Parts: sequence; structure tokens; C-alpha cells
Amino acid sequence: MTTPGFEDSKILHCVIAKGNQILSEATYSSNKLGKDLRFVIESMINRIPPLDTFNISMFESLLIPFLVKDEITILLLCDINFSKYCSKKCCERIRDRWFTCYKSKESYSIPHKEFKNSIKEVLNYYNNNPQSDQIKKCKKRIEAIQNVMISNIDKCIVRADELDLLVDKTETLSNESIDFKNKTRKLDNATTWGFFAPVVDFFYETFYTDEK
Repeated sequence: MTTPGFEDSKILHCVIAKGNQILSEATYSSNKLGKDLRFVIESMINRIPPLDTFNISMFESLLIPFLVKDEITILLLCDINFSKYCSKKCCERIRDRWFTCYKSKESYSIPHKEFKNSIKEVLNYYNNNPQSDQIKKCKKRIEAIQNVMISNIDKCIVRADELDLLVDKTETLSNESIDFKNKTRKLDNATTWGFFAPVVDFFYETFYTDEK
């Protein structure tokens, strides 16, 4: 049996029992409950004490939440990745409907097949209504925020690369400017000396030669 992902996980079956007597049950799909799952249900019902509680067990690829109220056990078989929060809310809603329909304790000793449709309605709600699970909504919001953050980080990286390239170009231009300035200075010096050299030679030859 493959394990469904978070979005594909479902509640497979629900049982309402008193002690080891099943009062009502319903399967989410149209498929009949297999012998293996039936064995799991019977084993769990026999082990649950008649004390008001909510708990969750796990068996292989199954999540098995159960709620006990006034010796009435509401047990779900779910895919292993099904939301624990949602499974608790599902048990509570089925509990509320049960005690609204059957208020006398005498009704707890006989099966109620007519309650099957009410169970299926609740299972359908929690399996298909995206608003039924606050954790699922929060998860989607977090994923949306993560996508925005990743996009912003990518943009920052691109901008950083562009800035690095701009800095490199600026440094290159600065170095070229310094080289150009040095060459210009040398050219100016050479030009100046080229202008004054004949004059110096003239004065040297005129005055220095005359003195001799």
C-alpha cells in the first residue's frame, strides 16, 4: 500500500461502538472494508478503555484517532499523513451529532444503521472541504511566503552580481584614468623640454662660448 501525500490523505472509515459492540459505521468510499482493516478495528475497540478521552494510535500506514465520551467510542481509520487536528475535529463533530440524535442511554445498546448517512456526510466534509483544516491553510500560506522570499533572494543575487560587475568596470576605468594622467604628464614634460631645449642651447653657445 502506497502512502498518500498530505493533500491526498483521507479518512477511510468511521466506527461508533460501545465496548466491543459496533453501533454504527460508514466507509468513505464505495469499496467494502477489507479483512485486514476489519481486524484492526476490532482489535482497537477491544483495547480502548471506557474513559472520556481523545487519543491517536498508528499502525503501519494508518492513523487511528479515537474519542470516548460516556462509554461511546468514535474511531477513525485514516491515511498516515492525514491531519491530526482535522481528525480530532471530525471525531468531535460525529460525537455531537450522535448525542443530539440519541440522548437516552437505552439507545446505546442497539445498532443504528440509519446514522450511517450522517457519518458519511461528516467524512465527506473533512475529506473534501479545503476550509476544514486550518493547518492545511497555514501550510499553503507559508509556501506562498516562501516562494515570495525565494524570488526576492534571487533578485538580490542578480542585483549583487550586477553591482560587482559595475564595481569592476569602475575600478578598470579608474586605473585607465590614472595611466592616462601619467602619460599626459610625461607628454607635457617632454613637450615643455622640447620647447626650452633650443633656447638653452642658444644661450649656452652664445654666452658660454663668448666667455672663452
